Amino acid sequence: MPSRSVVVGLCISAVAATAAHASSPEASRVRDCHPGEVKHGVVAFTRAFNAGNIQKLDGLFARKGAHGRPGFQWYSTGPPGARFGSAATNRSTLMSYFAVRHRARERLKLLQLSGGNADDNAYADFAFHILRQARGLRATAFEGKGASICSRYGARIAVWAIGPPVSR
Repeated sequence: MPSRSVVVGLCISAVAATAAHASSPEASRVRDCHPGEVKHGVVAFTRAFNAGNIQKLDGLFARKGAHGRPGFQWYSTGPPGARFGSAATNRSTLMSYFAVRHRARERLKLLQLSGGNADDNAYADFAFHILRQARGLRATAFEGKGASICSRYGARIAVWAIGPPVSR
């Protein structure tokens, strides 16, 4: 029979783990997004990306959805630093990818953002034009799309896809 201190320790650990999970953004109930909070999340993303603030970036992206819950879907972009296919859907490598892009001096400047209203599946879709600049890439405007998930913790990016350069 386990000692009382072991049982108490296991109970405390279980309660702490449950409390930590219940207060996490992933466990929080998804709600409709407001366009302003989606914009705030996208602007916060570009600032954290440019600053190389990996901890902040990690908090701005949704976690993988579990048990049918909405969650991270993908982050994709073309060269330089192309991220497509299964790599784009792998949330666990996203922060190291951002660190590599920061070391490559990639910077983003949001030029235009539209949308941000939630649709029927809990994702708030948006479209954007963004200026990308990095080693090997002169300042170039690209178009893209994305989606956020909102909860009491605000908007978290679940989809980010930078498409082709904007034709002029």
